[in-house]
Amino acid sequence: MHSSRGLPDDPRLWVIDDKPDVAAQLIRAGFEVERTASSGPEGRILIVEAGEAGATVLLDQNLGDGVLGTDLVLEAPKGAKIYLCTDDFENPQTLNLARQRSLKIPPKPLCFLATAPPVPQFVHASVR
Repeated sequence: MHSSRGLPDDPRLWVIDDKPDVAAQLIRAGFEVERTASSGPEGRILIVEAGEAGATVLLDQNLGDGVLGTDLVLEAPKGAKIYLCTDDFENPQTLNLARQRSLKIPPKPLCFLATAPPVPQFVHASVR
């Protein structure tokens, strides 16, 4: 499902975000962005198709024009693989919906975390 760092294991993503540079940033970070939607109406179509296709969706919480990612989650097929991108971890409604629908909430910005260097592993070696 997701890595220990909260990132999708599947490098192929469908992205729903009103900011056009997000998909480009994700591509630079090593993800393969297969499809995108940049508005609530486009996102409604994409999230249903993604659920049917078994695709992993990276969904922005604030899509502009008063449309929230959590609105689209309610229209997604059960079991859809959705990562909700938000930095509002204080909103109880968002957190309850995330628990109810088994959403993953990766830390923002996901694209920069993907390129962060791994935590160093220390190796003990004896000198002869």
